[in-house]
Amino acid sequence: MIATAGPTKPWLAMVHGASQHSGLFSAQVGAFQPNYRLLLIDLPGHGRSSHIPGPYGLAEYAQSVLAAIRAAKVERTHFWGTHTG
Repeated sequence: MIATAGPTKPWLAMVHGASQHSGLFSAQVGAFQPNYRLLLIDLPGHGRSSHIPGPYGLAEYAQSVLAAIRAAKVERTHFWGTHTG
């Protein structure tokens, strides 16, 4: 999910922890949205993302986060992750 505050604002990518989804950040969106373009990422098999054939661990999650950032054409971002996020 992308929530934008305008093209000149910095990006903030947010990634949830294990067994959660990007909805975890719904309370923070309102606080950050005026100052950041938000990229809320669901890890594979969580929230709105597709399941990928396993096994997968932190390396595969990291690759999926990079893929989401690249797909959104984000060149530079701040990063907020919860445990293992």
